[in-house]
Amino acid sequence: MRLRAAALWEEISLAFPSYPAGVVPVPSPIAGTAFFPGGLGLLLDESGGLESGSCGVMVVGQDFNTAATYERAWRIGTELDISQTWRNIRIVFPKLGLSPRQCFFTNFYVGLRQTGPETGVFPGELDQTFVHRCARFFERQMEVMKPQLVVTLGSAPLKAIGREVFQIPVPRKLSACVDVYQNLPAAHGRVALCGLTHPCMYFANVHRRRFLGYRGLEAERAMVQHANGAAILPADPATTSTSQSASQNRRSAW
Repeated sequence: MRLRAAALWEEISLAFPSYPAGVVPVPSPIAGTAFFPGGLGLLLDESGGLESGSCGVMVVGQDFNTAATYERAWRIGTELDISQTWRNIRIVFPKLGLSPRQCFFTNFYVGLRQTGPETGVFPGELDQTFVHRCARFFERQMEVMKPQLVVTLGSAPLKAIGREVFQIPVPRKLSACVDVYQNLPAAHGRVALCGLTHPCMYFANVHRRRFLGYRGLEAERAMVQHANGAAILPADPATTSTSQSASQNRRSAW
């Protein structure tokens, strides 16, 4: 999988000969674990060796971050030590039935924010030609990595992929998204699309999610299971109520 990710990174300069105002190219991939295109999008060990196995899941954020944040991670050699997103991924994903070692971590928008802020609307989003290039390159990433499941982090990449890649309507707010989008066409076959709460503020926001009577983290776990083809029974209201109370107690402790 590392060879495929490295080959994809080499294609960026051909796919993006120029960038819109406020966006700059990634100079070189971070040596260790980092979201693509800031790195190779794989879980790597301390020596840079591959921890990841086959890519069953493609995890998609909005964009990598600012040039300053990239430079800091490049000097350290990894995002793991400076990113709350990565810290929570390693806590939350196993609870959702997702193995980080079987994921390819990428972003819909290619390039870096020239300056802050680190969140909010990506500068390149206003340039439709650039957005189109990002969509076509995202399709290329799916073709090469061949995921069965595409998981988006937060509402921005879900809306971008729904609109620009699969041409399906998705809610404006993630809390209103109660669907798992299955059997979507891709160059390598069919994929499922599932929107999850962004890991950076996961424990503050996941309580808003609902799916088949489940709430919070249990709802997102059921969504992942459903996306993977499992038959999910509607939640028992009594069980869900007890689980929700426990989640609220945990959030108080956090």
